[in-house]
Amino acid sequence: MKPSTTSQADRPWPNLAILKIKRLFSHLTGTARSESNSLRTDTGMAYQKKQVYRLCVALWCGALWVGGLAPAANAQTCVNLPIPEDNCAAGIEVPLTISGVGNNLGSNVMLYQAEVIIDHNYRQQLNLYLQAPNGTEVELSIGNGFSLDDYGDPVNCPANPAIFASWSQYPISSSAALNKFVGVFQPEGDFSDFNGIDPNGVWKLRVCDGTSANTTGAVIYFNLKFETAFCYNNSGITKLYVDQDAAGANDGSSWTNAFTDLQDAINASHICTDIQEIWVAEGTYTPGYDLVGNASPSDPATKTFFLTRDVKIYGGF
Repeated sequence: MKPSTTSQADRPWPNLAILKIKRLFSHLTGTARSESNSLRTDTGMAYQKKQVYRLCVALWCGALWVGGLAPAANAQTCVNLPIPEDNCAAGIEVPLTISGVGNNLGSNVMLYQAEVIIDHNYRQQLNLYLQAPNGTEVELSIGNGFSLDDYGDPVNCPANPAIFASWSQYPISSSAALNKFVGVFQPEGDFSDFNGIDPNGVWKLRVCDGTSANTTGAVIYFNLKFETAFCYNNSGITKLYVDQDAAGANDGSSWTNAFTDLQDAINASHICTDIQEIWVAEGTYTPGYDLVGNASPSDPATKTFFLTRDVKIYGGF
Protein backbone atom coordinates (compact mmCIF):
# COMPACT_ATOMS: atom_id res chain seq x y z
CA MET A 1 0.00 0.00 0.00
CA LYS A 2 1.15 3.52 -0.61
CA PRO A 3 -0.17 7.03 -0.57
CA SER A 4 -0.38 8.70 -3.94
CA THR A 5 -0.23 12.45 -4.22
CA THR A 6 0.08 14.94 -7.01
CA SER A 7 3.32 16.14 -5.44
CA GLN A 8 4.85 16.63 -2.04
CA ALA A 9 4.13 20.35 -2.25
CA ASP A 10 0.55 20.00 -3.46
CA ARG A 11 -0.49 17.29 -0.99
CA PRO A 12 1.09 17.95 2.41
CA TRP A 13 0.32 15.44 5.13
CA PRO A 14 -1.03 17.31 8.16
CA ASN A 15 1.11 15.98 11.04
CA LEU A 16 3.94 13.65 11.96
CA ALA A 17 1.64 10.73 12.64
CA ILE A 18 0.18 10.92 9.17
CA LEU A 19 3.63 11.46 7.64
CA LYS A 20 4.72 8.23 9.30
CA ILE A 21 1.73 6.46 7.81
CA LYS A 22 2.66 7.81 4.40
CA ARG A 23 6.14 6.34 4.70
CA LEU A 24 4.70 3.09 5.96
CA PHE A 25 2.54 2.57 2.93
CA SER A 26 5.22 3.77 0.53
CA HIS A 27 7.57 1.17 2.01
CA LEU A 28 5.04 -1.59 1.52
CA THR A 29 4.73 -0.91 -2.19
CA GLY A 30 8.19 0.40 -2.88
CA THR A 31 6.99 2.82 -5.56
CA ALA A 32 5.46 6.27 -5.75
CA ARG A 33 2.18 7.25 -7.35
CA SER A 34 0.72 10.52 -8.61
CA GLU A 35 -2.95 9.72 -9.07
CA SER A 36 -5.02 11.08 -6.18
CA ASN A 37 -5.01 11.74 -2.47
CA SER A 38 -5.48 8.07 -1.66
CA LEU A 39 -3.88 4.83 -0.65
CA ARG A 40 -3.38 2.17 -3.26
CA THR A 41 -2.46 -1.50 -3.03
CA ASP A 42 -1.09 -3.65 -5.81
CA THR A 43 -0.48 -7.31 -6.44
CA GLY A 44 2.98 -8.77 -6.96
CA MET A 45 4.32 -7.91 -3.55
CA ALA A 46 6.02 -11.29 -3.07
CA TYR A 47 8.01 -11.05 0.14
CA GLN A 48 6.92 -7.50 1.00
CA LYS A 49 3.36 -8.43 1.85
CA LYS A 50 4.61 -11.09 4.26
CA GLN A 51 6.36 -8.52 6.36
CA VAL A 52 4.65 -6.95 9.34
CA TYR A 53 4.48 -3.20 9.73
CA ARG A 54 3.21 -1.84 13.01
CA LEU A 55 1.20 1.33 13.06
CA CYS A 56 2.82 3.79 15.40
CA VAL A 57 0.22 5.27 17.72
CA ALA A 58 2.65 7.05 20.04
CA LEU A 59 2.00 10.23 18.06
CA TRP A 60 -1.34 12.02 18.12
CA CYS A 61 -3.34 10.93 15.10
CA GLY A 62 -6.27 13.33 15.13
CA ALA A 63 -9.94 12.55 15.53
CA LEU A 64 -11.36 9.18 14.63
CA TRP A 65 -14.27 9.09 12.24
CA VAL A 66 -16.40 5.98 12.17
CA GLY A 67 -18.35 7.00 9.16
CA GLY A 68 -19.10 3.72 7.41
CA LEU A 69 -20.52 1.43 10.07
CA ALA A 70 -24.12 2.37 9.22
CA PRO A 71 -25.41 3.61 12.56
CA ALA A 72 -29.12 3.73 13.25
CA ALA A 73 -30.31 7.31 12.87
CA ASN A 74 -33.48 9.01 14.06
CA ALA A 75 -34.58 11.46 11.40
CA GLN A 76 -34.73 14.99 12.80
CA THR A 77 -35.77 18.32 11.42
CA CYS A 78 -34.11 21.68 11.89
CA VAL A 79 -35.83 23.86 14.49
CA ASN A 80 -35.22 27.16 16.26
CA LEU A 81 -35.57 26.89 20.05
CA PRO A 82 -34.40 30.04 21.86
CA ILE A 83 -31.92 29.60 24.72
CA PRO A 84 -32.83 31.71 27.78
CA GLU A 85 -30.04 34.08 28.76
CA ASP A 86 -28.42 33.91 32.21
CA ASN A 87 -30.57 31.01 33.36
CA CYS A 88 -28.65 27.79 33.98
CA ALA A 89 -31.18 26.91 36.67
CA ALA A 90 -33.62 26.22 33.86
CA GLY A 91 -31.97 26.44 30.46
CA ILE A 92 -33.60 24.54 27.64
CA GLU A 93 -34.19 20.81 27.23
CA VAL A 94 -34.53 19.36 23.73
CA PRO A 95 -36.11 15.86 23.80
CA LEU A 96 -35.33 13.07 21.36
CA THR A 97 -37.14 9.72 21.42
CA ILE A 98 -35.02 6.69 20.53
CA SER A 99 -36.56 3.32 19.67
CA GLY A 100 -35.67 0.08 17.94
CA VAL A 101 -32.02 -0.14 19.00
CA GLY A 102 -30.33 -2.65 21.33
CA ASN A 103 -31.33 -2.69 24.98
CA ASN A 104 -27.92 -2.59 26.69
CA LEU A 105 -25.51 0.24 25.93
CA GLY A 106 -21.90 -0.89 25.85
CA SER A 107 -22.92 -4.49 25.18
CA ASN A 108 -25.22 -5.03 22.19
CA VAL A 109 -25.39 -1.41 21.11
CA MET A 110 -23.16 1.65 21.39
CA LEU A 111 -23.78 5.38 21.29
CA TYR A 112 -22.10 6.28 18.04
CA GLN A 113 -22.33 10.05 18.17
CA ALA A 114 -24.35 13.07 19.30
CA GLU A 115 -24.93 15.77 16.69
CA VAL A 116 -25.66 19.36 17.66
CA ILE A 117 -26.17 22.66 15.86
CA ILE A 118 -26.55 25.77 17.99
CA ASP A 119 -26.75 29.33 16.70
CA HIS A 120 -25.10 31.58 19.30
CA ASN A 121 -22.97 34.73 19.11
CA TYR A 122 -20.83 34.00 22.21
CA ARG A 123 -20.57 30.25 22.64
CA GLN A 124 -18.27 30.35 25.68
CA GLN A 125 -21.35 31.24 27.72
CA LEU A 126 -22.99 27.90 26.90
CA ASN A 127 -23.01 24.62 28.82
CA LEU A 128 -24.17 21.48 26.99
CA TYR A 129 -25.25 18.20 28.60
CA LEU A 130 -26.62 14.91 27.25
CA GLN A 131 -29.17 13.14 29.45
CA ALA A 132 -30.16 9.47 29.01
CA PRO A 133 -33.68 8.09 29.53
CA ASN A 134 -32.77 6.93 33.06
CA GLY A 135 -31.53 10.41 34.05
CA THR A 136 -27.79 9.75 33.73
CA GLU A 137 -26.15 12.91 32.45
CA VAL A 138 -22.83 13.50 30.67
CA GLU A 139 -21.18 16.85 30.02
CA LEU A 140 -20.70 17.57 26.33
CA SER A 141 -19.10 21.01 26.53
CA ILE A 142 -18.78 23.47 29.41
CA GLY A 143 -17.85 27.08 28.65
CA ASN A 144 -15.75 26.43 25.56
CA GLY A 145 -15.13 28.58 22.51
CA PHE A 146 -14.07 32.05 23.66
CA SER A 147 -16.22 34.73 22.01
CA LEU A 148 -16.62 32.84 18.74
CA ASP A 149 -19.94 31.78 17.24
CA ASP A 150 -21.94 28.58 17.07
CA TYR A 151 -21.75 24.84 17.52
CA GLY A 152 -21.92 23.49 13.98
CA ASP A 153 -23.05 25.60 11.04
CA PRO A 154 -26.62 26.95 11.47
CA VAL A 155 -26.75 28.09 7.85
CA ASN A 156 -26.50 24.57 6.44
CA CYS A 157 -28.61 22.55 8.90
CA PRO A 158 -28.52 19.57 9.22
CA ALA A 159 -25.16 19.44 7.41
CA ASN A 160 -21.96 20.29 9.28
CA PRO A 161 -23.00 19.76 12.91
CA ALA A 162 -20.74 19.70 15.93
CA ILE A 163 -20.34 15.97 16.60
CA PHE A 164 -19.54 14.55 20.02
CA ALA A 165 -18.08 11.03 20.09
CA SER A 166 -16.12 9.20 22.75
CA TRP A 167 -13.79 7.73 20.13
CA SER A 168 -12.63 11.15 18.96
CA GLN A 169 -9.10 12.11 19.96
CA TYR A 170 -9.86 15.81 19.58
CA PRO A 171 -11.14 17.18 22.94
CA ILE A 172 -13.74 19.93 22.68
CA SER A 173 -11.94 21.69 25.52
CA SER A 174 -8.74 21.89 23.45
CA SER A 175 -10.37 23.26 20.32
CA ALA A 176 -11.74 26.59 21.53
CA ALA A 177 -10.31 28.53 18.60
CA LEU A 178 -11.97 26.41 15.91
CA ASN A 179 -14.57 28.28 13.91
CA LYS A 180 -18.12 27.08 14.56
CA PHE A 181 -16.97 23.81 16.15
CA VAL A 182 -17.61 21.88 12.91
CA GLY A 183 -16.07 18.42 13.26
CA VAL A 184 -15.89 15.42 15.58
CA PHE A 185 -14.96 16.16 19.18
CA GLN A 186 -14.43 14.26 22.40
CA PRO A 187 -17.00 15.39 24.98
CA GLU A 188 -15.88 16.64 28.36
CA GLY A 189 -17.73 13.80 30.05
CA ASP A 190 -17.48 10.08 29.27
CA PHE A 191 -20.14 8.27 27.23
CA SER A 192 -19.18 5.07 29.04
CA ASP A 193 -21.19 6.48 31.96
CA PHE A 194 -24.23 5.41 29.93
CA ASN A 195 -23.10 1.77 29.74
CA GLY A 196 -25.60 -0.75 31.01
CA ILE A 197 -28.71 1.33 30.45
CA ASP A 198 -31.48 0.74 27.91
CA PRO A 199 -31.11 3.56 25.35
CA ASN A 200 -34.68 3.23 24.11
CA GLY A 201 -36.69 6.14 25.44
CA VAL A 202 -36.45 9.92 25.68
CA TRP A 203 -32.98 11.47 25.60
CA LYS A 204 -32.46 15.17 26.24
CA LEU A 205 -29.97 17.76 25.10
CA ARG A 206 -29.78 20.29 27.91
CA VAL A 207 -28.32 23.70 27.08
CA CYS A 208 -27.96 26.77 29.25
CA ASP A 209 -26.51 30.26 28.91
CA GLY A 210 -24.80 31.15 32.17
CA THR A 211 -24.22 34.89 31.81
CA SER A 212 -26.13 38.08 31.11
CA ALA A 213 -24.20 39.77 28.34
CA ASN A 214 -26.92 40.59 25.82
CA THR A 215 -26.17 37.52 23.74
CA THR A 216 -28.68 35.54 21.73
CA GLY A 217 -28.86 31.93 20.69
CA ALA A 218 -31.04 28.99 19.76
CA VAL A 219 -30.82 25.23 19.43
CA ILE A 220 -31.19 24.41 15.74
CA TYR A 221 -30.58 20.65 15.62
CA PHE A 222 -30.07 17.66 17.91
CA ASN A 223 -29.67 14.03 16.90
CA LEU A 224 -28.18 10.80 18.23
CA LYS A 225 -26.86 7.85 16.25
CA PHE A 226 -26.37 4.33 17.55
CA GLU A 227 -24.78 1.21 16.07
CA THR A 228 -24.77 -2.45 16.93
CA ALA A 229 -21.58 -3.08 18.87
CA PHE A 230 -19.15 -4.60 16.35
CA CYS A 231 -17.56 -6.97 18.84
CA TYR A 232 -20.95 -8.22 19.99
CA ASN A 233 -21.64 -9.63 16.51
CA ASN A 234 -18.05 -10.66 15.75
CA SER A 235 -16.79 -12.32 18.90
CA GLY A 236 -13.38 -13.97 18.51
CA ILE A 237 -12.40 -12.25 15.26
CA THR A 238 -8.74 -11.17 15.22
CA LYS A 239 -8.38 -10.25 11.54
CA LEU A 240 -10.34 -7.89 9.29
CA TYR A 241 -10.52 -7.82 5.50
CA VAL A 242 -10.82 -4.87 3.11
CA ASP A 243 -11.72 -5.21 -0.57
CA GLN A 244 -13.25 -2.34 -2.51
CA ASP A 245 -15.08 -4.85 -4.74
CA ALA A 246 -16.58 -7.01 -1.98
CA ALA A 247 -20.33 -7.51 -2.34
CA GLY A 248 -21.17 -9.53 0.77
CA ALA A 249 -22.21 -8.32 4.20
CA ASN A 250 -19.32 -5.81 4.30
CA ASP A 251 -18.62 -6.50 7.96
CA GLY A 252 -14.92 -7.27 7.46
CA SER A 253 -15.18 -10.87 8.64
CA SER A 254 -13.90 -12.51 5.40
CA TRP A 255 -12.86 -11.66 1.86
CA THR A 256 -16.43 -12.27 0.71
CA ASN A 257 -17.80 -10.00 3.42
CA ALA A 258 -14.90 -7.54 3.44
CA PHE A 259 -15.21 -3.86 4.24
CA THR A 260 -15.02 -1.76 1.09
CA ASP A 261 -13.48 1.20 2.92
CA LEU A 262 -10.11 1.05 4.67
CA GLN A 263 -11.12 3.52 7.37
CA ASP A 264 -14.06 1.30 8.35
CA ALA A 265 -11.64 -1.52 9.12
CA ILE A 266 -9.36 0.78 11.10
CA ASN A 267 -12.37 2.06 13.04
CA ALA A 268 -13.58 -1.45 13.77
CA SER A 269 -10.14 -2.35 15.08
CA HIS A 270 -10.45 0.58 17.47
CA ILE A 271 -13.83 -0.58 18.75
CA CYS A 272 -12.91 -4.27 18.92
CA THR A 273 -9.49 -4.56 20.53
CA ASP A 274 -9.21 -8.28 19.73
CA ILE A 275 -8.41 -7.26 16.14
CA GLN A 276 -4.68 -7.63 15.48
CA GLU A 277 -4.43 -7.51 11.67
CA ILE A 278 -6.09 -5.85 8.66
CA TRP A 279 -5.66 -7.42 5.22
CA VAL A 280 -6.26 -5.12 2.25
CA ALA A 281 -6.94 -6.31 -1.30
CA GLU A 282 -5.64 -4.68 -4.45
CA GLY A 283 -7.32 -1.34 -5.11
CA THR A 284 -7.38 2.38 -4.43
CA TYR A 285 -8.75 3.58 -1.09
CA THR A 286 -9.52 7.25 -0.62
CA PRO A 287 -9.95 8.97 2.75
CA GLY A 288 -13.22 10.78 3.31
CA TYR A 289 -12.54 13.15 6.21
CA ASP A 290 -9.98 15.55 7.62
CA LEU A 291 -8.48 15.45 11.11
CA VAL A 292 -11.62 16.70 12.84
CA GLY A 293 -14.06 14.60 10.84
CA ASN A 294 -15.04 17.25 8.29
CA ALA A 295 -16.12 15.64 5.02
CA SER A 296 -15.87 18.94 3.13
CA PRO A 297 -12.72 20.74 4.31
CA SER A 298 -11.61 23.88 2.50
CA ASP A 299 -8.51 21.97 1.38
CA PRO A 300 -9.40 18.42 0.23
CA ALA A 301 -5.73 17.47 0.64
CA THR A 302 -6.24 17.47 4.41
CA LYS A 303 -8.42 14.37 4.15
CA THR A 304 -6.54 11.37 5.47
CA PHE A 305 -6.84 7.99 7.17
CA PHE A 306 -6.74 7.91 10.97
CA LEU A 307 -4.93 5.15 12.81
CA THR A 308 -6.02 4.67 16.39
CA ARG A 309 -4.20 1.69 17.88
CA ASP A 310 -1.34 -0.74 17.28
CA VAL A 311 -2.51 -3.15 14.58
CA LYS A 312 -0.77 -4.74 11.59
CA ILE A 313 -1.75 -4.05 7.98
CA TYR A 314 -0.98 -6.39 5.08
CA GLY A 315 -1.64 -5.22 1.52
CA GLY A 316 -1.61 -6.29 -2.09
CA PHE A 317 -3.70 -9.46 -2.02
